[in-house]
Amino acid sequence: MSRYSQDFWHLFGKAYHQALDRRTSPGIVGQVKRAARATLGKWRFQITNPRLKFLEQHRAEHEQVYEWLSDDPSRQVMLAVIMGRLIGYPNVTLPITPTKQAEAHTYAINNLRRETHTLPTYSEAITDYLDKYELHPLGIPLTLHSHENLVAEIFMFQQYRYAVGSNVVEIGSGDVVIDAGACWGDTVVFFAQQAGESGSVHAFEFEDANLHILRANLDLNPALKARIHIVERAVWDQDDVTLSFDANGVKSKITEGGKFTVSTRTIDTYVREQGLPSVDFIKMDIEGAELAALKGAADTIRRFKPRLAIAIYHSPEDFFIIPQYIKSLVPEYALYIGHFTPVRHETILFAEAKSPSP
Repeated sequence: MSRYSQDFWHLFGKAYHQALDRRTSPGIVGQVKRAARATLGKWRFQITNPRLKFLEQHRAEHEQVYEWLSDDPSRQVMLAVIMGRLIGYPNVTLPITPTKQAEAHTYAINNLRRETHTLPTYSEAITDYLDKYELHPLGIPLTLHSHENLVAEIFMFQQYRYAVGSNVVEIGSGDVVIDAGACWGDTVVFFAQQAGESGSVHAFEFEDANLHILRANLDLNPALKARIHIVERAVWDQDDVTLSFDANGVKSKITEGGKFTVSTRTIDTYVREQGLPSVDFIKMDIEGAELAALKGAADTIRRFKPRLAIAIYHSPEDFFIIPQYIKSLVPEYALYIGHFTPVRHETILFAEAKSPSP
């Protein structure tokens, strides 16, 4: 049995007893228990639950990703997220617990929020109005229109930064950063502040209401404007393709039959057109379009080997398809996984090029 399978069923044993205590997901838990026994050779069992069947069908891919991960905390997060999808997140332990999340939201509202209902979002995602926050108590010299969820995830939990033990994947001073999925500009101004005066942020965002909020956040932080470049295109694997999308704030996404249309640009073309001397960090959180965007950045990734922070929670396949593609471009990438909520959202794959051992 592989290390992935051994660790998976060991974690399941803990989650199973939690589920029994909570009296939740009994059907799935029962199937997983019997499947575990079947996997261990104790008896034959026909797997019928679709989520469990998916895991069994793609066991080899999950095993490969598990072996690629460069530290045990990443492996633990990977297993916990998969297990949560299978038998419910209350039955697993993730780095961000419901209590920790609630405390962060309360802190943001009580200590960082300065005004309420400062900007409409024109969407049903998260909220219909944003509030104004000052982040100086966090040691972050920014003011912005946002929501307590995003303040907690982006600034308090720092979901696009991996820092566990000696393994750190982050933006540094002077970095050239590509932010694919800039949305309301929370990450844009944060990345620009981290990159410093000698750095730059190239932010892809195309939805009109999101762009309005993004520019309002730039107005609140005028010292950062000169280092921020907005690209009003959808990042994709081909240039000048017209795609349809549904507009819904942070959940705006490319979809067939959407009400609106947008033209595309690849990262490779953009980097070439702008004559960027380097690309040091790429963040992508674009509602399931990450693989297409990565394919459109293949030359940039091979050439510059930037640090990566890529969302892998929009579909179950992302857990293995995206790591496989990234490793095919740069085999020496070290991979890590972080998760920044107590539910299924905000799983981020981090990558950093490591020199081969002599």
